[in-house]
Amino acid sequence: MNRLITANPRRWVRVLCVFNRYEFMTYNAAETWNSKILWARMLPIVSMLECVRIIMETWFTERRDAALKHNQTLCEVVSRKISDLRRQESVLNVTSLGNYIYKVFVDAEIFVVNLEVRTCECGKFQGLLMSCIHVVAAIG
Repeated sequence: MNRLITANPRRWVRVLCVFNRYEFMTYNAAETWNSKILWARMLPIVSMLECVRIIMETWFTERRDAALKHNQTLCEVVSRKISDLRRQESVLNVTSLGNYIYKVFVDAEIFVVNLEVRTCECGKFQGLLMSCIHVVAAIG
C-alpha cells in the first residue's frame, strides 16, 4: 500500500487502463493533431484537407522506412532499457522456487516474480508490460 501512496498518480491510470500502452504516456490526440495543422486551418477546406493528407503521408512514409531499416527483435529504446536493467541486476540475489517462480532480494525487500503468468510484486511488469529489474534478475 505504501508504494501506491508514494507512486506517481499517472502510473495508477496506466495500471487500471484497459489498453496496452506499455511505458508510453498518451495525450489527447485531438490536441496533438490540432497543433500540427493549426496553420492549415486558415486555408480553404480543400487546401486544408490536402495539407492533412500530405502530413499523414509523410508520417506513414517515415515510420515505414524506419521499420524497414529495423532488424532487431526489440526497438532501440526498449533494448537500451533492458541493457541498463541487466547492469543493475547483477547485484541482486535470486532464488528459484520452481515452476517459473523466483524470489528476488533487494536490500531489505523481497519480490516474487512469476514468469509463467507474467507478474512481479512491484507491479511494473504487469502494469507497464515491460520487464522490471526483478524480472531481468530472475531471467538472468
